[in-house]
Amino acid sequence: EYAQVAVIQQRVLEQLGTEFETDAVLRHFLLLPEKYALYTPLPQIISHVRLCDRLRDEPVVTSWTPHARAGYTELVLSTRDLPGRFAQIAGRLSSQGISILSAQLNTRDDAVVIDTFQVSDEQGQAIVDADVWRRVDRLLASVINGDRDLDEILALRHKASEEVATSLPAPRLRIDNEIASQSTVIEVQTQDRPGLGYRIAKALADLGLNILSAKLATERNHVFDVFYVQTREGEKVDNSFQMTEVLERLRSALK
Repeated sequence: EYAQVAVIQQRVLEQLGTEFETDAVLRHFLLLPEKYALYTPLPQIISHVRLCDRLRDEPVVTSWTPHARAGYTELVLSTRDLPGRFAQIAGRLSSQGISILSAQLNTRDDAVVIDTFQVSDEQGQAIVDADVWRRVDRLLASVINGDRDLDEILALRHKASEEVATSLPAPRLRIDNEIASQSTVIEVQTQDRPGLGYRIAKALADLGLNILSAKLATERNHVFDVFYVQTREGEKVDNSFQMTEVLERLRSALK
């Protein structure tokens, strides 16, 4: 694996050429888990390096790439981590009628988050309008800066989705402390609905849990999301009372 990572790093350096100092690129890898290099496609890594560099002057930076034939747009986003940050992002996308089909979240050791989303509009089509991209970018920045109240923005959409949720089957939830050495893993399987990612992320944030990484997937209106979380103290959720509280809070959020 060390040899594989070294080869990937060399390829990234070759493709970036003189755009960045070698130390700056290698630092990006050092700030992330080793599995990041092994399981992240090369074009995404290069995009991440560029985004993180742009972040020095902005509250949030994004890159939008439409895949019209596949029916989704890839949104790569970088910002600084804070408790509840993913809930803010997911809520903002939901408020604009944007569905998260899948997501891969990464958090660097310097508290910079790099999130890669596959998103679609309310008709299940790729988002190709650059004006929509710019509007979402502005709104993301306003929420991250604290200029807009996200709960107020989402209130109407949440109310509309409650009627749909009443007829849905109960979610399947699982919490595990054996899969990852330093994180508690929470799995959620349920029917998709507007704002689902936001509801889950907000429930976790309200419990004082920090999402280190996550994998979100949606297929045929069925969601299978996996979250790697820690407490504010950087520990696992390791007692039965806490674990039960997490599961019950998630069940309540998903009603």
